[in-house]
Amino acid sequence: MGDDDYEILPSKDIENLKSQLEAFRSGPTSAARSSMDNLNDSINKLLNVFKEAGESLKLEEEEQDLLEKEIAPMADKVDKLLEQNKRIAEGIVALADMINEVKDAMETLNDKIETLSKESKQPMPSLRPMQQPGFEGGMMQQPPSPFGQGFGETMEEPPMPPLGMGFGEQPPMGGRRPGQALPPLPPLR
Repeated sequence: MGDDDYEILPSKDIENLKSQLEAFRSGPTSAARSSMDNLNDSINKLLNVFKEAGESLKLEEEEQDLLEKEIAPMADKVDKLLEQNKRIAEGIVALADMINEVKDAMETLNDKIETLSKESKQPMPSLRPMQQPGFEGGMMQQPPSPFGQGFGETMEEPPMPPLGMGFGEQPPMGGRRPGQALPPLPPLR
């Protein structure tokens, strides 16, 4: 072994190292203990803060779940109302379109009648309800029956065509198949 492998240290340094090693073996000093106790207390306080935060989050989640359970039925009802309002609005728009179509058709027919009337130099009846004979106060009067008084007074008016049927379309046959016989007429009085 050569001189290069070892370094000569003064005995004072070796004694100092030995005393430090003995101090470490005997346990921490009072300053180190105090510092470790403070650190331990701080960690315990931090753990308590985390526990309280976790419990608070659990309570908030439970409150939120209860609130969602109470609001969910109301939200469903609002969704149903919105859907119904949408359907009503679509129906109103369809009805307005149908009225405009009928109005345009009436104006076209009135224009044709006026044109024909001017060409033939004879007055022709208008299709405007308020000007047509037999109307009083906007209501059409029942013409006298050719079969005698009382005939047809108990008959109901024919049903209106279903919504969505275009102008000029024929209504369904009232549940009858084509070629099937019509129901018998009511007896004469």
